[in-house]
Amino acid sequence: SKGVKVDEEFIRKKVRKILENFNFDFKLIGTKYLLESIVYSYLTRETYLFENLEKQIYPYVSQKYNVTPSNILLLLYYYIKKIYFFQ
Repeated sequence: SKGVKVDEEFIRKKVRKILENFNFDFKLIGTKYLLESIVYSYLTRETYLFENLEKQIYPYVSQKYNVTPSNILLLLYYYIKKIYFFQ
């Protein structure tokens, strides 16, 4: 279908700004994983994407950063938990 092509760089900048507003630190790799996860999920817009984090998002991000999907899962879990409880 024809539609407006979403500019990935525009979306990346918008998401980054939102994360910065919540004091996420981009020196930490967990923030970069989170950014990639959000941008990927927005750009793919697949139904039930978040119900399949381990099958779709984690493998995508892990391939980009050359780590295992379980590494992405554990680091994001730890990082989000830390941000939630300490900020």
